[in-house]
Amino acid sequence: MLNFLKNFFLNLKQKQYQDSLVFPSDNLPLFPYVDENTLAEHPLIDEYNLARVYSLNNYLNHKIYHSNRHKSLEKYYQNMESLHWIALVSDIGWPFGNKNKPALLLEKVFAVDSDNNCKLLERHVWLNTKYIKHTITNPQSIAVGDAIKGVSNIGIYFGPKKEVKYELRETVILGAGIFVGPDERNDQKTDISHKFITDYDRHNDWILKINNKKNDTFFSKSPTTHELTSLLALSGTAFTNYQRSKHQSYIERSLAHKAIKKRKQKAKSPNFTREVKNIKHSVHQTLNHTRSLQRYHAQFSRYFYYNDQNGNFVPCVKFVDIFNELNESVSQNVFFKINPPLIKLGRLKPGMKISFSTRAKLPNQSEDKDQIIEISTNSPTKLSPIPDTNDALVGMIMRDRNDQTPDHLIFLEKYKEWCQTNNQPLTQNINPAKVKSFNKEEISQQLNLTGLQLEKIIQKLQLKPAYTNANEEYFNENSIKQIEKELHLRQMLL
Repeated sequence: MLNFLKNFFLNLKQKQYQDSLVFPSDNLPLFPYVDENTLAEHPLIDEYNLARVYSLNNYLNHKIYHSNRHKSLEKYYQNMESLHWIALVSDIGWPFGNKNKPALLLEKVFAVDSDNNCKLLERHVWLNTKYIKHTITNPQSIAVGDAIKGVSNIGIYFGPKKEVKYELRETVILGAGIFVGPDERNDQKTDISHKFITDYDRHNDWILKINNKKNDTFFSKSPTTHELTSLLALSGTAFTNYQRSKHQSYIERSLAHKAIKKRKQKAKSPNFTREVKNIKHSVHQTLNHTRSLQRYHAQFSRYFYYNDQNGNFVPCVKFVDIFNELNESVSQNVFFKINPPLIKLGRLKPGMKISFSTRAKLPNQSEDKDQIIEISTNSPTKLSPIPDTNDALVGMIMRDRNDQTPDHLIFLEKYKEWCQTNNQPLTQNINPAKVKSFNKEEISQQLNLTGLQLEKIIQKLQLKPAYTNANEEYFNENSIKQIEKELHLRQMLL
């Protein structure tokens, strides 16, 4: 009897602890969204993909919800009703053991009624691509983090224990993409009645492409119920092409998975209460280390390097005039180590507007942990490449600074070798100290201006730089005098 009671209370504590790990956002109808003002203010920045990356890092399930029978689909099967649904795209895989027919993993599957109200049905459901009959956007690319809408018939199959399970069968994809509306993003609910952008460029980050069959002549963008019924009854399936996801899988993203597994292994320990506290602490540490992505807009200032504790050179970037998504100023300057996203982007120019995502909640930073996750720029042309090795990167920055220190020549040679190998011209070797001129950062500090204020004055006065060194513009004293005159005139008009 004592053992029975002991096991009962241990099981109760296990359930209570597991319930405590439910993340509130896992129950909310949240989908990728970008407001119209943001698109208007940053027409050259890839806001659609930034919204999608924000979605996959913040809206997908935060914990593991184990496989079930998908009982919520049963009533649609029994009543022979088609299900109108919306979900988040999580991954592509082969849960049915047939590599020729991959399936889309959908998370947070909501039923959608005629008034666009959402009701949560399932935490995750697989959609076998062999059941996709038609796509309204033709062709349709699909990427992890996209919202996806569809209409499906419901079918049954038998699990490993011969139990009846329910699944999505014949399906029409109504669209996959990003919602766009006039309001700022709502962290409690996404209004799915807003405009739905399905044809934006996902670059090479897609996992599935769908094309209708050549003899499929249906072209309506808003099919009626009768037309949807006809599309679901089409013979054959749409053409699909797939590639593996470049993002973390469902299990890898489930932050509490490791802690739950550890708890189960030690559940019979006499010190179970202490173990639970330790696991909770471990989960909280994990959550703090893997914070949600934050998005910012800023201006690029310069490349530089510093010496770490081991005496190694660490190449970095400096951003100035940093604003958050609500267009609130959060910091005058921040620094990040140069990492693969920055290298992939290419050589930035001072004053260039950029949009980036990081786990740092600025202005607070952790030098060792915080990195650039995603970054884009307003440049209409492709940026020139920068070295992808530490020594060559340091050499590039040293050459920009006209650093001729004997101990540094090895880095300059590494950069020169990289330029020759990649058919890139060496940067100009002008020493700013020998020319009485100033870059934008120096002018901003001298006149107590923000980078944005200075940029607007330069554009208004149509000032031309005296010369450019390493893509950084330098202005002579005459230009500075014109800026001072403009500032004096503004003060008189106040």
